[in-house]
Order: sequence, then structure tokens, then C-alpha cells
Amino acid sequence: MKEAQNADIRDLSDADILKHIMQMNPFKFEQFVGDLLNTMDFKTRVTKPTGDGGVDIEAEHETPTGASIEYVVQVKRHTNIISPKELQALVGAMQGSKADRCIFVTTSSFSAKSIEYAELMKTIELVDGKKLIELIREHGVMPETLAKIGESRISIPVCSADEGMRLGKEAYNRGDYEEALKYFDRVTNLEPENDEAWLWKGKSGTNKLRFSNFPSKELLKRLSTNQYTEKVWEWTRYLGWKIPTGWEKDPERAKQKRIYEYLEKAVEINPENIEAWSYVNPEKAIELCEEGLKSNPNDEQVWLNMGRAYMMRWKVSREEEAKRCLNKVVELNPKNEEALLNLGIYYLSSCRMSQSYNYHYLYPSETLIYADKTRKALRCFDKCLEINPDNYYYTELVEAMKVVMPIAEKKKGEMEKFEKEEFEQRRKEEFGDTEKMKGKFGFGKIVAITIMIIYVCVLLLAFFYLGIGGFLLCLPLAFVLIMVPLAYLLDIKY
Repeated sequence: MKEAQNADIRDLSDADILKHIMQMNPFKFEQFVGDLLNTMDFKTRVTKPTGDGGVDIEAEHETPTGASIEYVVQVKRHTNIISPKELQALVGAMQGSKADRCIFVTTSSFSAKSIEYAELMKTIELVDGKKLIELIREHGVMPETLAKIGESRISIPVCSADEGMRLGKEAYNRGDYEEALKYFDRVTNLEPENDEAWLWKGKSGTNKLRFSNFPSKELLKRLSTNQYTEKVWEWTRYLGWKIPTGWEKDPERAKQKRIYEYLEKAVEINPENIEAWSYVNPEKAIELCEEGLKSNPNDEQVWLNMGRAYMMRWKVSREEEAKRCLNKVVELNPKNEEALLNLGIYYLSSCRMSQSYNYHYLYPSETLIYADKTRKALRCFDKCLEINPDNYYYTELVEAMKVVMPIAEKKKGEMEKFEKEEFEQRRKEEFGDTEKMKGKFGFGKIVAITIMIIYVCVLLLAFFYLGIGGFLLCLPLAFVLIMVPLAYLLDIKY
């Protein structure tokens, strides 16, 4: 098979080409067809594998007269004959998307009734397996083209810079950071000096890396609730974003280095891009933000940049500063989802610790803080999801926190009980058992109180008859005699 893949397309039979195509997974085949259409002067965008509404590719083609025609394309990689019902579904998707025409591509063939339906509609083009192979030979696009694309992170879509920025931000907002990277790559290829594109490329890469190890709730099918909770807290250790040393030998750190380079490029193009500085050089960003707040103390974006900068240089001394800045953003704009997301991540990151019971018994107050911050993180992620219900990771974060929260509350209850018992034990050791003391209050204590009253009266009489000299002479003895019954009353051991 390798020899066939490396051979010139003219040396391959139709059966060989079809064999390679049939070995692709459906989504890779969609990408391959999109690549083929690009060589035919179409501008294409492959849709997401799920929830595409029956449209696998959106395409645009310019006619010789300069008119632009919008297409929707459906791709089927199987051996079943295509029925009219499948074509009708594509026509319905075309009408729903307000496209002008549609194309149905399959590796198999169309039934006679399907061909009649297409001729009747006049807005649908059919490409069967035979026609597909002819197009592959005509345009010299080999099936392994897709394999090479599949190995890389990006198959760059064909679109204008403005459209790329718009589509990239849309993908970013719904949590599809991989898709966002494709569009921002396209923009930086078209406009290498666009600092905003480099910034968004860096932000997309940061969040892609940040959530790459996130424990999906699907893990609950294989793990216990406690094991899943451990995975969530293990993930929080990677929330801090900082370019480490030794990245050349570590693939994961090399990814961080590439992201850093995107952001460096943004500040190189535009030294006034404070948002990019907050990632690249947080100290400088904080200085610029403090300067900006002098002229406008309620600038929402400046507060957000400063909060992010404090988070990038994570230190205990900076935790409160990060929280203060992010809370200020939420105060100015309660619907700023980036501030809420970072605030939720702040709460998670600030309560990283061992979840073992021994640790909690040594430092019980930490458990109470852990439960409180977990609750606050859930509240932040809930608000993010309310503002933007289309973001995949907001849903995942909320679901994860709902699993973790009962365990945090349970441990909080255990620690509150533990602290109460420990307090009672210490109080008993220092002051005695109050229950026992209640039982002792009988004849003995009445006698002790009576003796104390008598000694006080003796002191007063000494002062009255003998003056201050006599009073001072009797005072040491009276003090000792008063302390004996007092010690008995308080059950003090001496």
C-alpha cells in the first residue's frame, strides 16, 4: 500500500485510488474533498464533525462574470446507493442556509430516481465515485494529501482576513480553539503585521493547551467519583501559564514556546498592545495598566489585562491582587465572561493541595477554604455558561464542579466536626470537664465560698482597725488562704 501511495497518480488504477479513499475516516474524507474543491477555485470551510445540519462543507465560487455563488456540500464515504431522500435533505439544508446551490459527493453512485430528482431541481450537482476519481486525476490531488494534513494541526481555510478574524473569534467563543487557530493562521498568512491576529492566535493556543488535559465527564463512566475528583485537582496544577526553561527537550513545553512566540510577535508589531504584554511580560503590563488607570480608573479592559498579568506571575503575594483586579472587572461589567472565567480559574488554582485526609487533619482550616473556593469557582463558571451557553468548556467545567462540590462539602463537614471535637478536647485539658464540674457543686463548694467571704471580711476589718500597715501585713496570708478554696471551685490541679 505504501508503494501505491508514493507512486505517481498516473500509475494508480481507479480501484487503487478508491481503496485509499475508503480507508479514510469520514471527517478526513470531508477535508480531502474540501482540499480538492480548493484546487478547483472554490473557497471552502469544512464544518464540525457533529451538529453540522447535514452540511459537511460550505463553499463559494466566483463565475467568469464576477458573480459569487454560495454552495453547501455533503460528502458520503460509503458503498450504498444514494436515494432521492438524501438529496432532498441536502436541498432542505441549502434552503435553510440561504445558499444558491448544493453538491452531493459520494464514493458510491446515485439511483436513477436520484438523478431524475437532481435534473428536476437544477440546483444540485452530483459527484459519484467515478466522477470523483476523474476530478482527482484532473487536478492531481492525491488521497495522501489529507493524511499529511491530518498529521499537522492545521488545514488553513480559504477566506479573507476580515472574515478569518470574525470566524476565528466565533470559534474561540464557542470553545473550539483548534478551529480558531486555523482562522488566525490564515489571517497571519494574509496580513503578517496584524498584531491582533497574532494576539488571538496566542490566546487560542493558550486555551487549547490549558484545556487539553481537562478531565471530561466521560471519565466518570470508567472512574469513581473520588478518582474523577483527583483528576480535576490534578488538572488545576497546569492552569498557571508560564514559559518554562528546558522547552527544547519537552514537546509540551515546546508548544508553550510556540504560543509565546505568537504573543511576542504581537508586541513586536505593536508595543502598545497591553493584552499581549500581559502574557509576554506581566511586570511591564502591570506598569502600563497602572499608568492607564491614572487617566481612566474605570477602564474595564485595563483592569482585565492587569488581573491576567498578576495571574501569569503566580505568587502567593499576587493572589489577592489578581482577584482584586478581576472582581473590579466584574463590578464594572457583570457579563465579562473572560474575567469570570479567569476568576473561576483563580479560585481553583489558589486551592491546589493534597486531597488526603492526613493533610486536612494537620491543616483543617485549609479544607474549609478549599470547599469555599470550589463553590465560588462553580458560581463563576455557571455565570460564564449563562452568558455564553455555546461554549463547550463552560459546560464541562460546570459539570466537573458539580461532581467535585459534594465531596468538598463532605470534607468540610468532616473538618468542622473534627475541629469542634479537637476544641472540646483542648478545653477539657485546660479547664476540666464542665459536666463533672456541675456535679461537684454541693456542700464542699458552699464551704469554700463561705471561707473566701470570711477571709475577705477579715481583710476589711484589718484595714479598718489596724490601718494600711495591718492590711498589708495580713494580705499575703489572706491571698494564699483565698486561693485554696478558689482552686477547688475551678478544679485547678496544682
